[in-house]
Amino acid sequence: AKEGPQLLFMDSPGVTAVLIQEQGKTALYVHDSRSFAADLPVSRGLKSALVARSITTIDVLIISHDGLRQLPAWQAAPFTIGQVIAGGTVPDAHNGGISGLRLLPCHPPRQLTWDSLTFHFWQDQRKGLSEPARSCVVRLESQVLSGDILLSGDIGREGERRLLGWLGNPASIAGLLAPSGGRQGSSQAGWVQQIDPQWVVFTAVPDPQVLDRYRLQGSQWWYPGEHGAVQLQQGQELPRGFREGAPFWWRRPLH
Repeated sequence: AKEGPQLLFMDSPGVTAVLIQEQGKTALYVHDSRSFAADLPVSRGLKSALVARSITTIDVLIISHDGLRQLPAWQAAPFTIGQVIAGGTVPDAHNGGISGLRLLPCHPPRQLTWDSLTFHFWQDQRKGLSEPARSCVVRLESQVLSGDILLSGDIGREGERRLLGWLGNPASIAGLLAPSGGRQGSSQAGWVQQIDPQWVVFTAVPDPQVLDRYRLQGSQWWYPGEHGAVQLQQGQELPRGFREGAPFWWRRPLH
């Protein structure tokens, strides 16, 4: 039997990381280069989580923004990386390129297809933007999931507006990784109303106003820091947090 696509919004403190798998292939979407720094606890936590899941080969590594400065730290064993698609500046072989890696910029718009899963990439190309505003956004399209999934990086208010233009049909988005993790000033009311997602995952404690906007649309929400790792796979209408299926005593107060 074919192994359908599955997504895992990882519970790795301090890091935004989404694991995407289908038919033996693995992609990892992360926000910034802190995820790879050899000397930071956030990096050690992410690496340990991957190894615990027996994941040492990453076919596609997608770095939303913040360059590639720490990437060489991941070239050491036990990890093998196929290709890297990055929202930050991608150096070529004659300008400090990283030996042994196939590096591709997020822009111009590109597409990657696996079995039933297609990755569509977008980036705001206006001049003078900060690296977070130029995040590499990924739209995951699959005929066997309940709808498209949007990984929206750290884009800001204007980026949300421009992204809506690229999406064309926002109604096809079933769920999303909230822009800027759900922090204050993100997920403007117009954006939330037009996307109108069934569900949303926050990678930071969501700002109360941001959370209210999604609640008004009837969106269900998850935050890995509270619900544990959040998984979506073929046959599920909604994701499921690890702690939803954990024993009743999970995180039970000690008093």
